[in-house]
Amino acid sequence: GLSLEGVTDATNFEYVRISGAIKADGGGIFFSSSDPTLKHVLISGNSAQDMWGNPFRGGGIFLSGSNPTLTNVRISQNTAGYGGGIYLDSSTPTMTHMQIDNNTASSRGGGIYLVFANPNLAYTTIINNIGSQISLFDSNPNLNHMTLVGGGGIDIINYSSVYMTNSIIWADVPFSSYVDNTSITYSDIK
Repeated sequence: GLSLEGVTDATNFEYVRISGAIKADGGGIFFSSSDPTLKHVLISGNSAQDMWGNPFRGGGIFLSGSNPTLTNVRISQNTAGYGGGIYLDSSTPTMTHMQIDNNTASSRGGGIYLVFANPNLAYTTIINNIGSQISLFDSNPNLNHMTLVGGGGIDIINYSSVYMTNSIIWADVPFSSYVDNTSITYSDIK
């Protein structure tokens, strides 16, 4: 896996594949206070677990206080306790034209788990993740032109606001738990 701390937005990763890594946090990628750009990256088959095999956070990616830009990134078949695909902690990444699929979280956030995070996601498909597609804890994501399909839709654990436009959620449970100041326009939810 890849671990970076204090990297600026001048750092770019293009046409990279990260797979088969195992680390406690951020099985595939761990960024702390870093803002790199990732384009055309595949992050697959990684696992966030400790040395005893206990699940941790961010099977594919773990961001802590980081605001990277991710474009045309696929995050697939990663596993963790929280955030099978992505775990965001106090981060505001910009993510466009992504696919987050077939990741597994044994607790919550099969696709993405947000803690005090306010990401901007656009033109992204989040599909067939186990442990809900997105889980929120005190977070306020902006979702534009999104598709969330399968399992649980958006799992709101603590006071969070969802701003969604031109999006589709087709899930067994589109929204669960407490919803605070949510704005949904021009979207199909079923």
